[in-house]
Amino acid sequence: MDVLEPWKNIKETIDSLSKFTHVNDKTFDISHEESEKLAEEALCILLSIFNMIEGTRTELHCELASHIDNQ
Repeated sequence: MDVLEPWKNIKETIDSLSKFTHVNDKTFDISHEESEKLAEEALCILLSIFNMIEGTRTELHCELASHIDNQ
C-alpha cells in the first residue's frame, strides 16, 4: 500500500475547496439559488474528503491486520 497516494488525492480535493473561501466577482451578490448551488458543491467536496479519509483508514487497518497476522 502506498500510504502517500490517498493523501495526495485528499490534498487535491481539499485544494478544490479554496475557490469557496474568498469573495470575488463570481461569488459576490449572487442569487439565493446560486449560493445554494455553491454551498451544495462545497458540502459534496467535503463529504468526499471524509469518505476518502474513511476509506484510507479502513485500507490501512486491513493492511496492518494482515501484516500482524502474517507475523
